[in-house]
Amino acid sequence: FEYRDDMLMDWLAGYDLASSEEVMVPASAALFRYTPPPPAVNPFAYFHTNGLASGNVMEEAICHALCEVIERDAMSLGELRASAIPFHILRIVLHSLNSAGLQVPSIPVDRFVDDPSVFPDVDISGIEFQPAKDLVDKFYRAGISLTIKDITSDIGIPTFNASSVEWVTHDYGYLAEGHGTHPDARIALIRAITEVSQTRAANIQGARDDLRKIKYGEQNTDDRRAWQFMASTKKIRFSQVQTFFNEDILDDIKLILSRLKNVGLSQVIIVDLTNPNIGIPVVRAIVPGLETFEITKSIMGMRARACFGQWRSQ
Repeated sequence: FEYRDDMLMDWLAGYDLASSEEVMVPASAALFRYTPPPPAVNPFAYFHTNGLASGNVMEEAICHALCEVIERDAMSLGELRASAIPFHILRIVLHSLNSAGLQVPSIPVDRFVDDPSVFPDVDISGIEFQPAKDLVDKFYRAGISLTIKDITSDIGIPTFNASSVEWVTHDYGYLAEGHGTHPDARIALIRAITEVSQTRAANIQGARDDLRKIKYGEQNTDDRRAWQFMASTKKIRFSQVQTFFNEDILDDIKLILSRLKNVGLSQVIIVDLTNPNIGIPVVRAIVPGLETFEITKSIMGMRARACFGQWRSQ
């Protein structure tokens, strides 16, 4: 939307951790499904829960929220780097522009096939962290394949994509996917695997318990596969993933702030949404510049545009 000085909007006070200053945030950006009473307006087309988190203490809620927005940024950039879907959409747009007489660049043919080798598969067979090992063993005992990819972005906070496939027939089955981000790679891994379990349970128990044809699975032709569920030619051991061990959550937050600053993200806004009647800390983290389009269907920001434009020089 285009902001105007005469636009009547509801605002909430937030706190910028980077500058240690109070900033005002549109209420519709901080609250989920909030529509202000007229004549105030909601300038946003979509609502989302990205960056909403709670914790036992405020620091835990803030760390959790920041990890989530970094995770969604990595997911969005990962799709642009490895998935062919954005390029199929772009091809339609470019065709329309060419038909209108505008000269636009062509897209390499290989961009219309997912590339599973953009990100390395993580070998977790020898992981020594017992909580993660127990989770992995549960999948193996159930006969469910589990693939872990390291999709850590340039921010440098460990981020994983986890996926499972359960074939029922040669082209029907269950797909599940999860993600996790945390300075401690072990915690990030556990988050990704438990989210796969959550997705799988929802698919089985909920309205999705009917089998669906897997259009992007290992047993389909190259142009019908999805990179998340395919083996990568790059392999790394879990011990090779960069990780950060801190005794204090506050040190995790300081690390995250430093990493965000290193990539030019100068605002890290926290809005305190704690219900005083309950007393459990709840926050919304807003980091202008991080990408969200993979889960919010928002427009691509500068980081995504830079990533998306790399195909021109390839």
